Amino acid sequence: MVMNALLGPGCEEESWSPEVISLYGDADTIIQKLEDVQRDLPSRRVYIFTLETSKNSELAFYERTSPGKVTVSRWKGRAGPELRNKVHDAIIGNKGIQCVGEQTKAIVSKLPELKVDQEIAAPVNAKAAFSHQIRAQGEEYMSTSIYLMC
Repeated sequence: MVMNALLGPGCEEESWSPEVISLYGDADTIIQKLEDVQRDLPSRRVYIFTLETSKNSELAFYERTSPGKVTVSRWKGRAGPELRNKVHDAIIGNKGIQCVGEQTKAIVSKLPELKVDQEIAAPVNAKAAFSHQIRAQGEEYMSTSIYLMC
């Protein structure tokens, strides 16, 4: 494995083996399942959360900027597989060669009307990070995915 853009401890290993955790159900069901997601988010440099309903899609791109701080880029749009497919294709095409976090950041940065919150406190776990977006959907059935990049 070759890494041209090593950006932090563990980046090479994580770019070779990113993970995606997908959960389906209503808000209560998914939030309960988040209790079992133990992936040490504060140690990650980049992770992504997506939420899809029959009508809408949302994305939150988290990037650690300093110890205990992240920048979160948020996007909302229509439902559809396009974004998910682009991230999937970037991971497969990358093959662990470049930093997978930077590869996906390039995709996210092209989204229209991207809102960016800088230097906010890093969430301590998946439930703290994503529950608000999930609860905002009410009782609607949804799909969520957590992309653990680097």
